[in-house]
Amino acid sequence: MDRVVSQMLAEIDGLTQTRLNHKSSSRLQTKLLCSDQNQEHL
Repeated sequence: MDRVVSQMLAEIDGLTQTRLNHKSSSRLQTKLLCSDQNQEHL
């Protein structure tokens, strides 16, 4: 039983980590897009 619980926890932890990474990467992409637009205006 402990093995199953630990496995589930590991899977959940992995999902949360991938979600956090996705959020941070999308933030970086939006920042890059904003900087590109600002450079075009200049």
